Amino acid sequence: MKKNTKKILALLLVFILGTLILAGCGNNNSVGGNSKDDDDKVKLSGKYTLVSLKDRYGDEYDEYDIEEMGQIAYIEFLSGGKYRMSSEGYSAEGKFKISGNTVTIYPPEERDGEALKGKINGKKLTLEQDGMTMIFEKKSDSSARSNDKQQNQNNSSKLSGKYLAYEMTQDGEIIKWTDYVKEIKEMYDEYEMKYSDSDFAFYLEFLKDGKCKMVFMGDSEEGTFKVDGKNISITFDGETQTGKINGNKIIIEADDVKVVFQK
Repeated sequence: MKKNTKKILALLLVFILGTLILAGCGNNNSVGGNSKDDDDKVKLSGKYTLVSLKDRYGDEYDEYDIEEMGQIAYIEFLSGGKYRMSSEGYSAEGKFKISGNTVTIYPPEERDGEALKGKINGKKLTLEQDGMTMIFEKKSDSSARSNDKQQNQNNSSKLSGKYLAYEMTQDGEIIKWTDYVKEIKEMYDEYEMKYSDSDFAFYLEFLKDGKCKMVFMGDSEEGTFKVDGKNISITFDGETQTGKINGNKIIIEADDVKVVFQK
C-alpha cells in the first residue's frame, strides 16, 4: 500500500460523501422517502458499511485497506424513508427514495446539495460520484454474528491451507514480501551465491485439529492456533501471537512489526 494511502483514502471519502453533506448544487429536499408505489420493490433497512472504493484513476481500496486506515464509513437506512450517514468525522441525516433497484439519496434538509444515486444488488449498494465508485455492504445482524462466532470457536479447522506473506510494516514503512525477496535475490546474484525459491518461502499453513506450521526463509516450526470470531491466536514454542482475520487475509502484529498473510 502506498505511504500516502491513509491521506488519499480520507480525502476520497470526504470528497464523495461530503458531496451530500456539504456541497451546494440545487435543493432536492422536497423529495424523499419511500412511496406507497414502491411497496413491491426492493427495500433498504439497516446499516451498510463501506467495503470497497475505486477512485477516478483506477486505484482500488478493499475492506482491509479501509479498516486498516481507520476510514470507516457507513449509511444506515431508517424507517420513514430516512437515512443516517457517517464518514471521517462528518455525519448527516436525510431522506432516500427507491425506484426498482435504484436508490436516490438526498442531501440533508437544512442544506442544498446534489442527490446521489446508486444500485441495490442483494446486500450490496453501489454508489458512483464523479468517476469514483463505492460499494457498501449490509453486515450480519448481532444474532448472526453471535452464531458465526460460536461456530468459529467450535471449529477452528475452517481455517485451512497456506497463507503466504503479502506485506510487512515496520516503523511506519510498508514493503511487499515479493519486493523484499527481489532485493535479496539481486544481492545473491551480485555475489554469485546459489539459492532456490524455497530459500525465501514465508507462509503460515493451517492444518487439522488446530495445528499449524510456519515456514520462514528455510526454517520451519510447528504450533497450534485458535479462532474466536475474527480474532486468531497462534502459539509456537510456548509463545503466543494474536491477530485478525479479514476475508482471505490474516494480520499478525508482534514486536512493532505487522505482517499480512494472504491466501
